[in-house]
Amino acid sequence: MRHLSDDLKVIMLNTISSLLRRRFPHSLWVSMIPVREELFGLERLEEHAQSLAKAQQIIGSEPSVLSQQNRLGENATVLLASYRECAAELEWGDNVVPAAEWLLVAISGRKNS
Repeated sequence: MRHLSDDLKVIMLNTISSLLRRRFPHSLWVSMIPVREELFGLERLEEHAQSLAKAQQIIGSEPSVLSQQNRLGENATVLLASYRECAAELEWGDNVVPAAEWLLVAISGRKNS
């Protein structure tokens, strides 16, 4: 469509839109009409489940992940550093964004005004 004039592009898009409106008189995404039919029948649902299962990669062992205790420790370290930085900005008289204010209130338990 790069070589077509702008007028011809508009005509083509309007024609396509018109044809689609005739085929689908209302958008399914904004429709308030309740769904009265099955989207997938039982047989089609089973086929879909099998195709999804076939597409999954099977590995020989479970993936290695950090323990929950390690992850919690890392999260606590990051939150404490963020808290200290936000508190320092507030002490210097700088404005803090709402998320930083929430963090200060959540950790200290009181709102600094």
